[in-house]
Amino acid sequence: MIVGVLLIVVLVAVLLFLFRPMATKPVKLAGDEPVVDMVLVGGGIMSATLGAYLSELEPTWKIQMYERLDKVAQESSNGFHNAGTGHSGFMEMNYTAEAEDGSISIERAEKTAVQFEISKQFWTHQVKNGALGDPKTFINPVPHIAFVWGDNVDFLKRRHEVMIKSPLFSDMIYSEDKAEIGQWAPLVTKGRDDSQKIAATRMDIGTYVNYGAITTQLINHLGKNSNFNL
Repeated sequence: MIVGVLLIVVLVAVLLFLFRPMATKPVKLAGDEPVVDMVLVGGGIMSATLGAYLSELEPTWKIQMYERLDKVAQESSNGFHNAGTGHSGFMEMNYTAEAEDGSISIERAEKTAVQFEISKQFWTHQVKNGALGDPKTFINPVPHIAFVWGDNVDFLKRRHEVMIKSPLFSDMIYSEDKAEIGQWAPLVTKGRDDSQKIAATRMDIGTYVNYGAITTQLINHLGKNSNFNL
């Protein structure tokens, strides 16, 4: 009985601590501190994208962006710090998990591919709006290739058979021919043992995206809005 009561008291105390107010008094702005409607922390692709949305949907909002470095897009959004594939699901094999019964689900890959198509539509809209420049400055066609060897060849083949049934991946090419794969990716096959079994898939509509360029261009355009401050 006593133990039960003590446990309830402790539980209540923990809940009160977790949900306590973060300040005991109302927060007041300094006299010279501007009032803002939205604060964006970090000068990366996420803040740049949200800022672009807000400036168009709520043009009167005052937006403050904070970046600790002297330039934007210098960390994860930098072109040298990410793969730039758009994660469109073409070659990311972890997006097509194999179940215990051997079946392969492409649901995650399809969802990711659709999301990336929406991203491209957003960038197209921003080009038309003048927020982004020539598309070649931030997105270019690059085939997406998934390469495997040994026991993984069987998985890639079955993955391909499932994926081409979807309109999103119907143009995916599969090959186990070393000469053909060598034309796609010469360094992958150069010097490789001819007896080793290899396979690859290729999607010619893959792209390379420079998220750093997109970030910089979007934020530069935001800077033309008097309601935006970096």
